[in-house]
Amino acid sequence: MGAAAAETLAECGTHVLVASRGRGRGGAVVEAIRQRGGTADFVVAELLDADSVRQLARQAVELGDGRVDTLVNGAGIYPLGVHRADAAERV
Repeated sequence: MGAAAAETLAECGTHVLVASRGRGRGGAVVEAIRQRGGTADFVVAELLDADSVRQLARQAVELGDGRVDTLVNGAGIYPLGVHRADAAERV
């Protein structure tokens, strides 16, 4: 879902920032967008780490020349096992 959203937004002229724990698939999405003439960047981020998310937000603003118009969260979580009281803070 995330790749399809990124590619569709890029086709519409949006500068896309793809974030993931590792460069693998996210980097491939960015390269595919660039090969089609779109604008995209990749940032490593761990969405379970609040500091990493804050850094991601700072980088998004920097790469967006001071603004971010749209955020799309393609990260999926399936609730298995014991739920922690701080789960919302961890996501």
